[in-house]
Amino acid sequence: MSASKVPVSSNQPEEMNSARKTGELQNVRASNRLNGKNYLKWSQFIRTYLKGKGRLSHLLRTAREIWDYTRRTYSKANNAAQVYEIKVKTAATKQGDKSVTEYASLLQNLWQELDHYRVFEMKSPEDAAILKKFIEKDRVYDFLAGLNPEFDQVRIQILGKEEPPLLEETISLVRAEESRRGVMLQPQTLDEQTIGKKEGVTLQCNIRVEKVNGRRTRTIFGVLIAKNRGTQGISAGN
Repeated sequence: MSASKVPVSSNQPEEMNSARKTGELQNVRASNRLNGKNYLKWSQFIRTYLKGKGRLSHLLRTAREIWDYTRRTYSKANNAAQVYEIKVKTAATKQGDKSVTEYASLLQNLWQELDHYRVFEMKSPEDAAILKKFIEKDRVYDFLAGLNPEFDQVRIQILGKEEPPLLEETISLVRAEESRRGVMLQPQTLDEQTIGKKEGVTLQCNIRVEKVNGRRTRTIFGVLIAKNRGTQGISAGN
């Protein structure tokens, strides 16, 4: 009796390749592995990785129950302690020596993390719109509260509006003021430029702006009067 032959599946190479590919996640760097504290970054990394491999559907279907269990276990989506910690960090965040863009980016990262942990269930689109508007205003106040004192004037203008602008518009207004101040306060040296001449008398003006950590501390003005470069001049200033 001849031994019966077991038919070989035509898609065996494909299955082998698939099996080899399942081990690719084992090569993920340790910093990207789930450790119970980094669920947000880990979940974003895994979704991006699987999408790039064309296997996101595997996550959303066959592994749905495991994914949901992991989310419930590690996400801490409604964890009051996490929300409290982020709120404390937000309140303590000040502009300091950072630019307006850097300061706003730091706050936006905190707000994004807060949105992940703080979940609201709305019963209607109207309620969702009201909540969104409330959160927007609250973040405008957070942003304005941490600005440096030199932005007091633009801060007063924004708060004086009947309807405060949205967050992005508020950031743009303050950034524009930062640019304007940068142009107005940049050091100017006019030592070699003759401002005016009359009957052989030369008038020269010096302007120097002193800054500490990017902030103006004082402006020094000086005047030099001389009949010519070889004669003694008279200087005045503060």
